[in-house]
Order: sequence, then structure tokens, then C-alpha cells
Amino acid sequence: MDIGFSEGPGTFNFQPWIASIQYNKELWSLTAELALRKQSLQGSNIPRSFEITGQSWYLQYQRRVNQHWNWLVRYDSLTNNNNDRSGASFEASPDFS
Repeated sequence: MDIGFSEGPGTFNFQPWIASIQYNKELWSLTAELALRKQSLQGSNIPRSFEITGQSWYLQYQRRVNQHWNWLVRYDSLTNNNNDRSGASFEASPDFS
């Protein structure tokens, strides 16, 4: 999927690549997903242009207790910019100080 919005003073583009895998047994399931997300914002009348690649992933375990109850445990991780994982460069930028 490639989404672009060109209305107004800037152009935003978003292109995710997603891989997902799931393993199912009678009483439990294990699911994992990884997404790489390319984003860009360009324009002459916006405070900041950028082109970044981020990633997100999760690992999920589901246990079927009975026909009415499921337990679910999930861990998520999100990095908006792979080149600035801690956000220190973004925080120090003059546009957002």
C-alpha cells in the first residue's frame, strides 16, 4: 500500500511493508508481525520536511481456556525513526525546542 496526500501546503507519503506469521494449535496460538514504515513529508509551507523509515513489531500469545474465555499476552515495540531510535535528535531540533 502506498498512500500519498497532496492537498494543501505539503505532501505526505506513507509506504508500509508488513510480514506476519501465525502458528495455531487446539488450545493456543502464537502470532508475530514486523512492519517497516517509510514516511515522508515535503513542502514549502510546512515547519519541517522529513524522510524517515521506522519499524514496529509484536509477539502475541493467545490461550483458549474454554469456549467463552481467551487469555491474551502481547508485547509491542515501535520505533518511528530507525536513525534516531531514542528520539534525541528529534528532541534537540530547533523546530521542536
